[in-house]
Amino acid sequence: MMNKLSKSALIAFVSLFVFASASWAQFANPRSGSTAAVKEWTYLVYMNSDNNLYDFAFLNMMQMEKVGSSDQVNIVVQMDPEPRNMPTTRYFVKRNPNAQQGKITSQVVDQIGETNMGDPKTLTDFLKWGAQNYPAKHYAVGIWNHGGGWVGVSYDDNPNAHLTTPQVRQALEGFTAYLNQTQRGFRSSRKVDLVNFDACLMSTLEVAYELKDVADYLVASQYNEPGEGENYTTYLGPLVQKPTMTPRELAEIMVYQYVKVYNNEQDINYAAVDLNRLNAFTQAFNSAIETVIKSPLQSKIRNAFGTNGAFDLISGLTYAFDQAQGDAVAAKALDQVIQLYGYPKEGAFRLAQGRSLAGNTLNIVRAFPGILYFRASPNSKWNQLQLQKQADGQYSAQIPFAQAQQYSVVRAGGPGLQGRQSREAISSFFAKGRETVAFHNNFPETSPLVADAYSMKTSGAHGMTLYALAKISAQRSSNPRIRQMGNEMQSAYMQLQFASKGAPAWSQLFSF
Repeated sequence: MMNKLSKSALIAFVSLFVFASASWAQFANPRSGSTAAVKEWTYLVYMNSDNNLYDFAFLNMMQMEKVGSSDQVNIVVQMDPEPRNMPTTRYFVKRNPNAQQGKITSQVVDQIGETNMGDPKTLTDFLKWGAQNYPAKHYAVGIWNHGGGWVGVSYDDNPNAHLTTPQVRQALEGFTAYLNQTQRGFRSSRKVDLVNFDACLMSTLEVAYELKDVADYLVASQYNEPGEGENYTTYLGPLVQKPTMTPRELAEIMVYQYVKVYNNEQDINYAAVDLNRLNAFTQAFNSAIETVIKSPLQSKIRNAFGTNGAFDLISGLTYAFDQAQGDAVAAKALDQVIQLYGYPKEGAFRLAQGRSLAGNTLNIVRAFPGILYFRASPNSKWNQLQLQKQADGQYSAQIPFAQAQQYSVVRAGGPGLQGRQSREAISSFFAKGRETVAFHNNFPETSPLVADAYSMKTSGAHGMTLYALAKISAQRSSNPRIRQMGNEMQSAYMQLQFASKGAPAWSQLFSF
């Protein structure tokens, strides 16, 4: 857990008594959707600051205003402030290069009184309103607040309410239905292009599965976020500069910029997920767990999940695979899921060993022959090294970490590549400040992961998490209060589509 206030609903909230003063500009009537120009992107931020994150809302608004909307990008915010009975305000964010925290200068286009931002109808209404008045080819939806994994998000103190994960899906279903009824003529996707949770603990397999039919990409933190959350300037700036970027490009940039901003923090994680790949991956995951249930080592394998408090998918699968070595069938099934997930082997090895890369040798392992290109900084000269075949059939090369802050691999042409060479995406390591930070975007086509970034000392939150493992860890605790929290988390679990449709074998294995 971070020492400073984080955007998690599962840790004790620290009250903030100093409220920044807003400049409540005279608001104008929103424009009619029938006459508004269609832009490339509309970024809709559902900013529920009716809680102890209120101060940070003004910080993030300032960051947005430093970029501002453009002729091809709309930035639109619905903010519910913390003081009771203050109006919920909708802003069209305008550029202000001299933006100051605590003084919002953007155009107020609507005020709708006190709202319950923990009500899915409130979310759907805002999104429909935003699309009607600010139509675009692509939509990104940002949900800003505390997060509690699949338990919920958008905690509103007035009244005391929050959105459950199924309610988030329901709200987005209403929005996508509206888009497909009214805007099919200029939109290529039938879903929301990108959903971003500026909140803790939301990059989970459970949350991703719940949203797979309503959004194309998910960007969120696997662990806790600092109270400051995202730095909106760092990725809205590139979007405004290149409004034709794809949703996938935006998702990658968001992860990369997030880890660059927080590379001095000890526990930072962020990931982008391709939700269109969830069905195939989850089916494979469920099939592997069905095999584990039949294994004579079932109990041993089950107990390996959640080892040492790790609750990310790759750690769980890696520990389970290690404990399945006495059953070749179960071990093979788990290994197949690990290969589909495609987490960088050097990253998986390091997190399993619990070691930092700083001062160590980086072992690059691939399943194919090729050339490793590496350099000490983004501006230095590329060096190259041939991957060597090992006894296990894998290909690897070792280089000192200090020489490999960026690397990529070029694989030799072969069947299916028509003799061409294929370069993997670059992985980066940042050694600034106190903490080494990694960024990966070299995942295979089978993986639901697009990009992942994390500090090397983070314990058990890489790629996507299996947030149910937090419940399992809690129930193993000797602390009665923590065990009770685990039981409360379990009570909501079976409401998820992941548990009933996606991975029911997982639910069976852990007796949800």
